[in-house]
Amino acid sequence: MWQYNPFTNKLDKVNKYNKILTVGKGGDYTKLSDALNSITDASETNRYCIVVIGKIVDNAQINAKSYVDIIGFSADVTVQTDSNVHGVVFDSVIETEWKGITIRRKGDVTSAVYACFIKGITNKTCRLVNCRFINEISAAVNYCYGMLIGVLHHLLLRIVKFKVVVAVVLAMV
Repeated sequence: MWQYNPFTNKLDKVNKYNKILTVGKGGDYTKLSDALNSITDASETNRYCIVVIGKIVDNAQINAKSYVDIIGFSADVTVQTDSNVHGVVFDSVIETEWKGITIRRKGDVTSAVYACFIKGITNKTCRLVNCRFINEISAAVNYCYGMLIGVLHHLLLRIVKFKVVVAVVLAMV
């Protein structure tokens, strides 16, 4: 939305989001993955914001999207599945900001999984602010970390404030 500013004789952007969705009890969605999967038209001129409130249990990998911001209020998202998938994946994502959210990865798996996996050409416009990525995998599998950042690709990720409970690993993926 744009609004005329008589002091500058220009149009000013009133709100950077064209659509706001809510996830949590009484929200538009009960799962963060469902809210993200419902978005098919996010772009530079059609930005989304997803507000996550409270504790959420999701049974699928969460795939971050470009031009979609996630803002958490006491947000604690548990990805609970025995499938060999990661908690949240940023794959060639640009122009996104995640704030104030905890992602927990739980389940019994047979290969290495991460609470957060950043890969591809994830641009410097991807920001994680006051986020926690916790891996609570119960299986005896090597290399299950809180966050894995693939550095073979042109990765310019700006992490403003960042806390990982288990570990951060830079890998050639």
